[in-house]
Amino acid sequence: MTADLPPFLDRIKAETRAARDRLAGELFALDAVRAAVGAAANKGQTMAPIRPPYPVDLRDTDAAQAAVNHLKDSGLKVAWEGYREEWEGRQTDGWELQIVWVF
Repeated sequence: MTADLPPFLDRIKAETRAARDRLAGELFALDAVRAAVGAAANKGQTMAPIRPPYPVDLRDTDAAQAAVNHLKDSGLKVAWEGYREEWEGRQTDGWELQIVWVF
C-alpha cells in the first residue's frame, strides 16, 4: 500500500508550481531580462517581449514579480499580454511579459 504518499492532486499541484518556478527562474533572472532589453535596444526597438518557450502562466512566480519590480524601478513600463497558440495539438493560453521604453 502507498499510504505514505501525499494525495495525488496535492503532488501534481506541487510539481506544477515547482516546474513554473524553475522556468520563471531561468526566463526572468535579472541578467537575462536585462540582456533581452539590451538586445532589443541594440536593434533600435523600443519593446522587448519575453515569452516562455511554451504557453504557460508565470505571472505569479517570485522570479517574474522580482523582474517586474526591477524593471518598474528602473523606469521601464511593463505589461502582461495573453496569447493563444496551438501546443501539442490544442489551443492553449499563455502570458508574455512586454517591456517598453519610450523616448
